[in-house]
Amino acid sequence: MSTQSLVAKINRKQFFYLAFLSLLLFWKLSLFIWLPYPNGDGPWSLGHTFSIIQGEFFKNTFAQSFVNFYNFPYMYGLLNVPFFYFNFFDYYQIFLWNLILVLILIWQIRVYFRRKGKDFEFVAFLFSFAVLSSPYTFNQRPEIFILNFIIYLVSYFDNNSAPFNKVSVFIVSLLTCIIGLTHPVAGVFTVVLICLMAYEKNAQFSFYVTYLIMVSCLLAILYGPMVLYDFESFYLNFFQRGYGKNERELQLLLLPKYFIYSLFLFLLFILVFYKSFQKGKIVKEIIYFSICVLALLIFSRSYYFPYLFALLMWRLGQIGKAIPFINRIFKRTWIVVFVFLSALFSSHIWPTIQLFENKEYSVHWKNILNRADLVYKNEDPNKRIWASPFLGGVSLWYRNARLHFRFYGTYVGYLPKTEKEEIFLVENEETLKYVLSLLEGKQIEIVEVIKPTKGLIKLGYPLTRSSSVGLWILTLK
Repeated sequence: MSTQSLVAKINRKQFFYLAFLSLLLFWKLSLFIWLPYPNGDGPWSLGHTFSIIQGEFFKNTFAQSFVNFYNFPYMYGLLNVPFFYFNFFDYYQIFLWNLILVLILIWQIRVYFRRKGKDFEFVAFLFSFAVLSSPYTFNQRPEIFILNFIIYLVSYFDNNSAPFNKVSVFIVSLLTCIIGLTHPVAGVFTVVLICLMAYEKNAQFSFYVTYLIMVSCLLAILYGPMVLYDFESFYLNFFQRGYGKNERELQLLLLPKYFIYSLFLFLLFILVFYKSFQKGKIVKEIIYFSICVLALLIFSRSYYFPYLFALLMWRLGQIGKAIPFINRIFKRTWIVVFVFLSALFSSHIWPTIQLFENKEYSVHWKNILNRADLVYKNEDPNKRIWASPFLGGVSLWYRNARLHFRFYGTYVGYLPKTEKEEIFLVENEETLKYVLSLLEGKQIEIVEVIKPTKGLIKLGYPLTRSSSVGLWILTLK
C-alpha cells in the first residue's frame, strides 16, 4: 500500500470516528430538546452558582435556604458562574452546558491518546464511545464537570517529562485542591489516583510527603477561613447534614449496577486486564483498580463512579498496542453490532422509545415549565415560590425561588419555615402528597393548573409507568 493510500485510509477512519461520535451527541441533544427534564441533582448542585450571580457568595438561597452562612466547598458554584451569568436558553441552558462539558471531555481524550501515537486512535474512539454511551454522562450532576479537571490532571502528570520538580508538584497539588473544593469525593479520588501514578513512575517517598503537605496547605489557604469563620455551622452542614443524615454503608453491588448502565466502560476495563494478563502484570492492575473503586465505594453512591474514566484512560495509555486484539474482535460484525447497541440502550435507545411511545408527555412537560415560568414572572418578586429540583431549569433564574424536596425534614432537622401567601409549585401527585405532609396543619389553597398526563413507560416486567405530570399551585393562607 502506498503512503498516499495509507494516509487516505487513516483520514477515512478518523472521519468515521468523529462522524459517529457527533451523531451520538446530536442524538442526545435532540432528546434534551424533546424532553428538557433534568436529573434533580443537577439544578440542586447549581444553587450556589446562582446565589453568587445574585451577589450572595455565602448563601445558597435556592437549594439550601435553611443555611445562614454557606460554607460548603465552593469551587463548583464559583466556576459555573460564567456560563450561567446570562440567560440565553432558559431551561435548556443546563442541558447545553452538560453537552459542552462532554465535548471538552472528548477533545481532551483525543489529545491524550494522540500523544501516545497513531496506534491509539482507535482506542481513543472506543474510550469516547464509552463516555457517550453511559447515561451517567448526561445527568447534569457535577461529576462530568469535575471529570474534565481530573482528566486534564492525569494527562499533565502522565505526559510530564519532569513530574517531580517543584513547579510540577505545585501545579498537581493546586489542581487537586481545586478538584477537592469542587467536590470532596473527587478530591479523595484524585489524591489516590495521583499517588498510584507516582508509584508507577517510581516516585521517591519525598514526593508523597511534599504532595500531601502542599495540598493540605492550599486547602487551608483557600478554604480554611470559611471553615473557621463559623466552624459550628460548617460541622452542622458538612458532617451532620451532609453525611450524618445520609445512610452511607459499603454497598458492593453499586459497582455492578454502574457497569450495567456503563457497559462499554466495563468492556474496556476487561481489555486492560487482558493485556495486563498477557504481560504478567494482572495482579498490579487488579490492585490499582481495587484501590480506586474502594475510594469511591466508601461514599456509597453510584453516581461517583464516572471518575473511573480517569483511571481507565491512564491504564489504557500504558497497555501498549491493543489494536491487534481489538481488531480480532471487530472482525465479527454481529458481536460489534450487539455490543454497541447494548451499550447505547439505556443512554439513547430506551429514552427514544419512551418518547415515541408517549409523545404527549414532552409537550405536557414543556407546558408545565412555561406555566411555572409565568408564575415566577407574574408574582411579587419578594414572595418566596417553592419548587422541586425538576422545575429547577426554570426556578434557578429567580431570586425568590426556593427548593422543596422529599427528605427536607429529615435532612434539615425541621420543616420549611413558611409564611402566608407563599407558593408551592408541584409537578406530580406523589410530590403533592409529600408537600402536603411538609405543610401539615397549615391552611392551603390548591389549584390544579394543568391536568396530569400519563407517565413514561419504565423498563421491567410487567411494564409500568413513571408518575404522571401536571401542575398544581399551592398557596398558603
